[in-house]
Amino acid sequence: KELPFRFWTIATYMFSHHLREYEHILWNMVFLYLGGTVFLTQHNPKKTLSMYLVGGLAGLMLFIVLYNILPALEERVEGSRIMGASGCVMALFVAATIYNPKSLINLKFFQIPVWIIAVLYVLRDISYLKLGDNLGGLYAHLGGAAYGFIWASQIKQGKNIGQWMERIVDRLANLFKEGTRARMKVVKNEKRGGKTDAEYNVEKKANQAKVDAILDKISKSGYDSLTKTEKDILFKQGDR
Repeated sequence: KELPFRFWTIATYMFSHHLREYEHILWNMVFLYLGGTVFLTQHNPKKTLSMYLVGGLAGLMLFIVLYNILPALEERVEGSRIMGASGCVMALFVAATIYNPKSLINLKFFQIPVWIIAVLYVLRDISYLKLGDNLGGLYAHLGGAAYGFIWASQIKQGKNIGQWMERIVDRLANLFKEGTRARMKVVKNEKRGGKTDAEYNVEKKANQAKVDAILDKISKSGYDSLTKTEKDILFKQGDR
């Protein structure tokens, strides 16, 4: 009932947590780091941010739908409120799992396939449905997981159902870039070192091929398997 008058919470809820629920914040951050790291080895940062945002929206939509069609849920969800990044985290984990189940999570002393954590995470939420504890949050988790599953299934078939969010992310990023460019002094060929366009493009393509090979190595063997030279290449590319 309050949503039309607080429409901004559609976006802000997925970045907010109750300070008293420190365990909720802690585990969300841990799983966001693990799932986000794996997803980043498969896709670029723009897709990662888009997955986080749309996963959160999917979780919210499932919560709203079920809250309005299931009277029992309205009675058991205090104040009909939803808060937290769990739906976003679930979307990242499930999408990474469906896209490449063999992707590894690198822990301190061993590696574990991402699909094991994702399955345990989803099964835990399903089991909690019977207990009736935090039903709103659990439905949001499952909404995010459902979107991650559908997105990854479609992307493997060459269809990107999250492209609309990627366009929004691009437009927002360009707004900041345009503001930065207006304050910068343009110097011709300053970053190209006097190279022609053809030479610059050839070098850029070769560098991108090196980065792609390194990311593929991370996906298969983990970041710790990289040599110092490979880490330096990845670091320099990230600074550009």
